[in-house]
Amino acid sequence: MLDKLEKKFDANTFAMAVESKVRMGMGYLEAILSFCEENDMEPTAIGNLVKKSDVIKAKLEAEFRDLNLLERTAKLPL
Repeated sequence: MLDKLEKKFDANTFAMAVESKVRMGMGYLEAILSFCEENDMEPTAIGNLVKKSDVIKAKLEAEFRDLNLLERTAKLPL
């Protein structure tokens, strides 16, 4: 299943699809779940695509920190 998925979607096409949904007002988690639903896949099947896309991974992590789902890290003052 993973090989088939990775042949159909690479990290860039996945990231572009998710980013387009975010621009329409969705959060990153919601956009990823919507992507899974539209492409008839289980959310657990796209872990590799998230891992390969540094941008999506970082923005998803930031969203989780804002929602207090991950522990906050110290930030340097600007």
